[in-house]
Amino acid sequence: MPRFVQGSIAVLLATFLIQTAATAQDPTLESRKTEYVRAVTRGAALMPWQSPGVSEQERAFREEIERRKDALLAHSATVNHPVLYLPDSIARARAATESNERATKWLDSQLSIASYVISQPSGWIDSMIPEEAPANGYGFTCPKCVGVKSQEAVGHTLAQWSYKEPDTLKCAECGQAYPDPAFPESATLELPRLGRRIGYYLNDAERANPDDRSGKLAWHWVGHPIHVSFTGFIRERKIGFMIGAARSTAFAYAFTGDVRYAAATRDILVRYARCYRNWPYRDYWDTYADCDPMYAAWHDRSLPIEWKRHLCEDAYAKDSVEKAAMLRDFWGAGRAHPSTDGIGNLSFLCEAYDLTCTAADATGAPVWSVADRTIVERDLLLEYTMGAEPYLGGANKADIYNNKSPRVYSAMASVAKCLGITEMAVTALTGYERVRDASFNYDGFSVESPAYNNMYLGSLLDVPETLHGFVWPDAAQTGRAPVDYYTSDPKLKLMYRAVLWTLSSEGTYLPLSDTNSGAKPSVSLPQMGLRHYPDLFEGTLPALGAANMTEYALFNLEESALQKDTGLALPETCFPAWQTAVLRHGSSKTPATLALPFNPSGGHRHTDNLALFYRANGRAVLDDLGYVGDMPVNSWIHSTESHNLIVVDDAAQRAKDRIAEFSFMATSPMASVVEATSNAYAQCTEYRRRVVLIKGPDEKTFVVDLFRASGGKKHAFRICTEYAASDTADASLSVTGVTMPPEPQLPQVGASLAREDIFGLRDVRAATPDGDAWQATWRDAEGAYRMWMLSPCNRVEASNGPAQRKIKEAGRRARYLDAVREGDNLTSTYFAIHEPAADANAFPITQAIRLDVPEAGPRAVAAKIETSFGVYYVFNDFDAPGEVDGIRFQGTFAVVRIAEGAPPHALSVGATALLYHGRGLENGPAQFAGNASRQDDSHLTLATQPPATWPAVSADAQAYVRAKVNGAWTGFPLAEVAGNTLTVKDYPLPELEAAELLATCYGALE
Repeated sequence: MPRFVQGSIAVLLATFLIQTAATAQDPTLESRKTEYVRAVTRGAALMPWQSPGVSEQERAFREEIERRKDALLAHSATVNHPVLYLPDSIARARAATESNERATKWLDSQLSIASYVISQPSGWIDSMIPEEAPANGYGFTCPKCVGVKSQEAVGHTLAQWSYKEPDTLKCAECGQAYPDPAFPESATLELPRLGRRIGYYLNDAERANPDDRSGKLAWHWVGHPIHVSFTGFIRERKIGFMIGAARSTAFAYAFTGDVRYAAATRDILVRYARCYRNWPYRDYWDTYADCDPMYAAWHDRSLPIEWKRHLCEDAYAKDSVEKAAMLRDFWGAGRAHPSTDGIGNLSFLCEAYDLTCTAADATGAPVWSVADRTIVERDLLLEYTMGAEPYLGGANKADIYNNKSPRVYSAMASVAKCLGITEMAVTALTGYERVRDASFNYDGFSVESPAYNNMYLGSLLDVPETLHGFVWPDAAQTGRAPVDYYTSDPKLKLMYRAVLWTLSSEGTYLPLSDTNSGAKPSVSLPQMGLRHYPDLFEGTLPALGAANMTEYALFNLEESALQKDTGLALPETCFPAWQTAVLRHGSSKTPATLALPFNPSGGHRHTDNLALFYRANGRAVLDDLGYVGDMPVNSWIHSTESHNLIVVDDAAQRAKDRIAEFSFMATSPMASVVEATSNAYAQCTEYRRRVVLIKGPDEKTFVVDLFRASGGKKHAFRICTEYAASDTADASLSVTGVTMPPEPQLPQVGASLAREDIFGLRDVRAATPDGDAWQATWRDAEGAYRMWMLSPCNRVEASNGPAQRKIKEAGRRARYLDAVREGDNLTSTYFAIHEPAADANAFPITQAIRLDVPEAGPRAVAAKIETSFGVYYVFNDFDAPGEVDGIRFQGTFAVVRIAEGAPPHALSVGATALLYHGRGLENGPAQFAGNASRQDDSHLTLATQPPATWPAVSADAQAYVRAKVNGAWTGFPLAEVAGNTLTVKDYPLPELEAAELLATCYGALE
């Protein structure tokens, strides 16, 4: 029960529950569930035992809701409208539209829609905001081309709709228009208590089996049966459009002063209020509540079964006669839209109201009557907000912090400021802080993925933005300062910065975990960032596709600031809490980015510890398929098997309770290196990957990859690349040093969602390598990628598998390759090089060989790599001194470059010796470690002193501190070592237990 429901309602509900509990013993009542479900799923309306009209419990509950609205409005602060767009901002924007082409285009687009609205005949607004119930667009399927041109349950992106042809939907793939008598809505879901009905299309299997209403034969979306209501989806589209139309007419009034636009805004909002108050509550799995929608929102888990309506019998499986539940809570439910009620739109409705509610005509007469303002404030703005409150824990609660909760807090912030409701402002700010502290780690990144980080921030950042400068009514008495989180909240800046630092160097999000391939930040994020943190965002907006004159920019930013273009100068970094390292090279349009995720478990994350994503020359050399919305193909995309890593025993990595740890990292202009470990496989005692990004001229790069695994009986070092995928021309995969069977033609699976077409590898062909070293080359018309394998394996397997990254890529296949080793209690050391080439005939590497260094110890691995821009020697884990071609090394890691006309250069980590023909480092300290003694946000003092000869780090290199947090190791970039005090930068230090620092040296070996 909501906190504000008192006395009489509690008695009424108790009486109701006692009565239903008593009658539950009646066998005839129990049989009613079967009778009811069978009847309703076949189109029945009121059952014989049901009474029409509003129940006493609904009536009493509604009365309490309305009394609370009275109280909120009675105690609201005085508001001088407009307040969401302040008069000086409006004047600034109006001036910009008179002199700036982009601003003029923005205004023209608003005026175009607004003028269209006011030119429509009487009744048009009512037809665009119908009283009839909207229906779900999630899972929309085109019955004409499903399985051929489109996939099942694609959803909104498959349906095209225009406000100029508002009663028609078209399939984006085949062009079929709906509704169409050839695809009739032959099933009806009745909501007799509300006087509503929804028509649905039944697919071929359902029509062929009319007695089976279980839902098993229906199309499915996210594992649940789903039905398409063309007319209901059209109503939802109309409703959504009219929210935007109300903003357009409000902006048109604000910029022109023409009261016709204000009157149109009023008419839209009043109509919306009248309809919203009565639209049924529904979820995105097609359940409707046949009762007062506010009552349903607050009691969605405990409705009488007669108030629950669904077209499928299985939807009632967990219900009893006394207690039935919606299939989804407010996360996937609402009235206007079945996902948090589309509550982000409430802010737009507030803006439209705020800009026009004080409008007056030429005579000074108000455009809005008191009655008009009252119905909009009560039955739209407050009604909308209060329907979301139970999801947050109740009235004035902010208990929820998941990735959809910011939508509610953002909407509350707008309502609070628009109507002067202080307690909603408090709830919004409390909710912001709750999400910030529970869903974002100390490094500024969320507990989910880059795309879902964007989802969080897309609404969450609106709270401090909307309430910035909010003056508390008691400020004069208490001295309480106006709201300003931009100066009082350092974590807010870290959250903004994470938007940038989780991008590839081309400005798209790293497609890690559930992140759409090619996705960019929502335009509002960098634009708000530019306004509040120009030191982070200045000059980046063109590269992010965020330099357009949006309404936010129009009111808050100068055109020159939007257009300033310095490109993206993103740093190499390792997020200490997200546990993802990002190495980079280059700053043009095709720079290189290498990411090594070793995330802990979290929402929307994949089982992909130590996978690689490598992008160079504008292509995904080592690809990550990312995320394709809520589609069945995600089962493969999420899986361990689709990633570039070692698959152990053909099994998935553990999804929960995995512990991944940072080993070391160092960056320099010549090369950068990072290593991490994970317990992702329970059967493995070691699962460790070290990658080195070699940086050549003209943004040429290649990656040296050392991957160790111990445990299990089968190790498959897997490659998945964008090169030679089924959507490329002149594609091929060839293997040198292995005689492979011929490749069969890639399968043409089209839009099929059959399990064998969207999960797993097929057409596997295998062969034994001729020796320990071999190469595989993927070629297509746009370039090539070559993988050098410099370590032994039992066999090489080539195959093809799903590679869909976007809705438009249905049926796309990639050519996968595995280097397989087998044996009991297996230990493998894979040593590979990943080499891309923009020109398939111009690879930079001319030769790569593994060096034999037995004197350096059993784990020592070394290679000599000859390239067009120099010779590179890579040394790993030399427990004892070893020497090759005049280079003597001992330690954890080093890379040495020998190039004509330049002195030898080296990057070393944890080295005690690195000499070139006797010159360089000898008998140096390799490590400095100790327990934490004291610390603050950026300083850590250890209980031990460093070695007397501890080396300083070159100014153009970056060393990392390995630090223990809650029993696990992560890393922080080092700023300075002063005695036994370490200073870190970029990230605040959490409470640490201990730290280790490997000596990092970079420069010429002279």
